[in-house]
Amino acid sequence: MAVSKERLVEQLQVYQDTVNKMESNIGVSGGSSEAVLAGDQSAWLSQNADAIRTLRQFLDEVLGSVSGSPGRAADLLSLWMSGLTEAGTWAWVTGKAAAITTTTDSLVNLSPDDDTRRQQLDERLTEVLTPVHWLLEVVIGPCQACLEAAKGRPQQMLQALQAAARLWRPDFAAAVAAMTRCSEVHARISARTAFAVDILAVLLRLPQTAERGQGTAEAVQASTAELQAAASGPTGALLEGGLLQAAAGAILRCPRPVTDEAETRRFVAAELSYASWGFAAALNGIHRMLYHVKPRAAPLAGVLAQSDVGALQEALVERLCVHAGVELEPGEGGGQGRWWLPQLEAKVGHVIGTPVRGEWRARATAGWLEQSHFFAWTLVSFAEGGSGSGSSARLPRLGPRALEALCRLYRGQGLGGAYAPQPTWYLAHVLGPDIEAFLHGTRSAELAAWGMALGCELVAAELAGTSRGEQCGASLVRRGLHALHRLAWQDDCSPGKLGASSEKELAAQLVHANLAASLDYALRLAFTAADRAAASNESRMRSLAEDLAEVPPLVAEVLAAPTFPPAARLGDGGALMTFAKRAAMMTQRLQELEAAGSAEAGRQERELLAGVVNSLLLCMPKCYHLLAHAADEASSAAGISGGDAARAAPGGVEVLLERCAGALVAQAAARAAPSRVSSASATWIYYATLWALGHVTEVSTSPACPDKAQRLLACQPHRLLAAACKLLVSAKVALPTARDTAFPERSANPAELPKALATAVVQLLANLAAVPELTGRVRAWLLAPDGDDATVAEQASVQSFELGCLEPLLRMGLAPRIQQLSPGGPIGTGLQCLLRAARSRSSDRGSLQSLLQATGMNPGMEVDGFRFMARFVSSTPFLDLPSAPATMGFAEGQGSGSGPAPSEVAALVAAPLPPPLAVPLAEAVLRELRVCAYPGCLSYGGRGEAGLSLKQCSRCKCVRYCGAACQKAHWKAGHKAECQEAAAAAAGGPPT
Repeated sequence: MAVSKERLVEQLQVYQDTVNKMESNIGVSGGSSEAVLAGDQSAWLSQNADAIRTLRQFLDEVLGSVSGSPGRAADLLSLWMSGLTEAGTWAWVTGKAAAITTTTDSLVNLSPDDDTRRQQLDERLTEVLTPVHWLLEVVIGPCQACLEAAKGRPQQMLQALQAAARLWRPDFAAAVAAMTRCSEVHARISARTAFAVDILAVLLRLPQTAERGQGTAEAVQASTAELQAAASGPTGALLEGGLLQAAAGAILRCPRPVTDEAETRRFVAAELSYASWGFAAALNGIHRMLYHVKPRAAPLAGVLAQSDVGALQEALVERLCVHAGVELEPGEGGGQGRWWLPQLEAKVGHVIGTPVRGEWRARATAGWLEQSHFFAWTLVSFAEGGSGSGSSARLPRLGPRALEALCRLYRGQGLGGAYAPQPTWYLAHVLGPDIEAFLHGTRSAELAAWGMALGCELVAAELAGTSRGEQCGASLVRRGLHALHRLAWQDDCSPGKLGASSEKELAAQLVHANLAASLDYALRLAFTAADRAAASNESRMRSLAEDLAEVPPLVAEVLAAPTFPPAARLGDGGALMTFAKRAAMMTQRLQELEAAGSAEAGRQERELLAGVVNSLLLCMPKCYHLLAHAADEASSAAGISGGDAARAAPGGVEVLLERCAGALVAQAAARAAPSRVSSASATWIYYATLWALGHVTEVSTSPACPDKAQRLLACQPHRLLAAACKLLVSAKVALPTARDTAFPERSANPAELPKALATAVVQLLANLAAVPELTGRVRAWLLAPDGDDATVAEQASVQSFELGCLEPLLRMGLAPRIQQLSPGGPIGTGLQCLLRAARSRSSDRGSLQSLLQATGMNPGMEVDGFRFMARFVSSTPFLDLPSAPATMGFAEGQGSGSGPAPSEVAALVAAPLPPPLAVPLAEAVLRELRVCAYPGCLSYGGRGEAGLSLKQCSRCKCVRYCGAACQKAHWKAGHKAECQEAAAAAAGGPPT
């Protein structure tokens, strides 16, 4: 049955009267109320309990009507507030505040030795505060419910504001503030500050809601002035009542209990935790109000700048760090020394408190603790955003630590009970957009790295199906990567512009943030989403894969950024290993589709090739760039110029990448050549091919590279050279026009890319031929495949398909193309010299030596003529004397005749690449690498390849697999034969 206004007023007065009578029986020299529970006292308790039941019944009626009948709720709120006035509740609360203040002052001024008097005052303070606190919660409850329900409804918001106007009176706010201050000296009831926070929650949500009121334009316009007038009340209460300052001081300086009673200590800590949670929510409301309605709410900035309020904001963020086990460096922290609650949590090893008051050990914190940490993060976010919030200057500096804390918490690395039993991913729904906005303008590379890392945790939860609601992890990963890219490639990239005082500090920050590992993790998540989307028709997974499609190119851009130290970008090489693994898989898939030969396979190949060219392929030059930068830095650190020391002892990751990336570049360029390729796509194919050729050339010229010949052969250079030739001579590939903005020094004029690529082909040919172990093999590639030079193949120990595998492409395709690009230039001359020298016999030695002598080279070396010519063509004197070779007869016929027919060139372009060279597994194996050996592996579980459970092949002990499926597939694909050979070689006998 509904409660009438008369009944409501009556019961309010009964409650207040019975409280007064019970308090009167507690003399300052008497015992507690429990000592006089007889006669009238028992009757008062019964009446008080009846009044509480009636008031709760009315409160339930209001709350029940909020969702179903907002208009009815507003009427009930008006009835409630008028009932409070008629019952004299406002004056009653003010009087109690005065009594509480008096008792509190007595406690403050009490002698430390007067324990009896202190106990009496404690009991009196508790007896007075407890009923007042309960009544205030009942007062606030209907107001808060109605105001929340009125969001987006200007008229209902106006009614609710007007009905609750008595709450905004400065005298009421001052009374609440006075009661709040008592907790500074009374540990037992410290969390009574929570009721002040509850009031703040009501006061502070109003102006921003009024500003963003929804409805018809006429309704909003008609009520704007009234809403603004009504919403000025809460601001005045905050400014004049001192409520916020009092609550902050009470929470921050609540004394740590010194009693030996464990239950008392637990109760105080849990209550204080509850109060801090509510206060953080109130601060969040203030900051958002300042952000959305700055002109009218600007005076609140001064309140936030008040010392206690600023100190508590810092302490709340530092408590977040404690929950995650994040250590603050000297100068970063401060709140942990001022506030004992986080220190206690760190000591006991678990989160204290829950939304249920008095709870000591948090068993289930998922959801509410995430929300509490969201409130803490927004303090950093708004401080960094410069919204005029008046926040502490230290808060922005805590940003990286706060994001680090969130990452650790979502990884399960926090204190006991944190986000238990498993996260609800509240951040995914609320915090993600806030962090995105924060990263958009951040000037800290470390913070951007942590933001990307947090996004990876969200994406992983989405892939695992444990994150519910709207997906935002992918956008957070992209925003973090964009921030890193923006910071790395800005005009002024000094450490000071990146949030560090020196290059050493920047390196330490990014290493601490695990930038390299996060880049690898982001890649693996993107590839996993793409593979799952391709294998299913699930719209959610397709959407996630599309959102992450930009990740690989962005990761490559960050890897190539010279601003960031190579050690921070490279780490253990995980990202490069993941790129290599992906390149191997894509290469195999393209080869399978090419071999299928059907129309459907052709369609799938074109689609896959387009994706590879516009994503993975353009990442390869950036990976090569990082390797070169890391080698240069290593050489510089060793005091060696030119990077020779680093090149002499390459890591397994570098070798794996050069093989896999080179194979992908060769396959993509060769298969793109017969197709119609746009200028934009052609740009990336040209760049990737150019960088691949350049890298192999660097390896071939390194003077101290161990096992150079085996390493070069494992790169399958003949296939890479053939693919480059196909790309250059194809009539269907458009000329490149775009520029690679990451490497302007390599892309000043895109129109020069074909000439640069042709030059790279000739230089690599010459440098390969100059390697003694490869001279005969390269010469065999340049011989005409007519069978007349079979002895050359035998002497060079080459496979039959190698004989002349490059000669037709070079003679009929590349040579005429070079004449078009650079008529009479040294590159065309050099190519003709190599082709002529490959066919020459020892009788040509004299003219070769004369040629080398004319250019200043030493002709006395006892090598064959072809190697002489290779060394000459790859030398600087040759490039400086473009006409010398031609005048000496080694390029005769260059440019003469009509050239090959277009159909012949088209046939060369359409022909398959030469088969791969057979490199013994024992020579090609990279034993130090932990990577699945099956090229078609789609397993990207874990944060890196090393995180997979890899098992070694028990027979050859040369390769590892992530599972039985990959092992079986690789066995059928060719490992069976090489495994037997490797095992036999290790045993010293023939293969079985």
